[in-house]
Amino acid sequence: SSGINAEWPLRPGECDVDPKDVDQMSDQINADQRKLADITTNKTSLEQEVRGLLKTISAEKFAKQKTEQAIKSYMKQQSGLQKEIPLLEEQLRAIVPDETKISEIKKTILGHQTKLDEVSLKKEKSTDSTLR
Repeated sequence: SSGINAEWPLRPGECDVDPKDVDQMSDQINADQRKLADITTNKTSLEQEVRGLLKTISAEKFAKQKTEQAIKSYMKQQSGLQKEIPLLEEQLRAIVPDETKISEIKKTILGHQTKLDEVSLKKEKSTDSTLR
């Protein structure tokens, strides 16, 4: 039987491994090397994918920050405009007169016009009478 035995050492060039076993081991080594190459390729591919995803995440974070800044800016503008509206409404009320006041002013003007006409008539009459 074959096997390493201290009492019967192998002579140079002898081997106690069956050549079929050597072929099987060689095939297994080749298969393992192919698996290792595939794993390495997959690892490289996955690393590239992760780098791409990290870039995307970074870009999305940047875009999110920009959006948040824009929203804050809009909210400040909105707040400013909301504060300004009541002031503008007050100014508008001061500029645009009340309809009731307008008709009171028109009546006053009409009254003054009527008095003016009366005074003018009296003046004409007195001028006419003094010229005669």
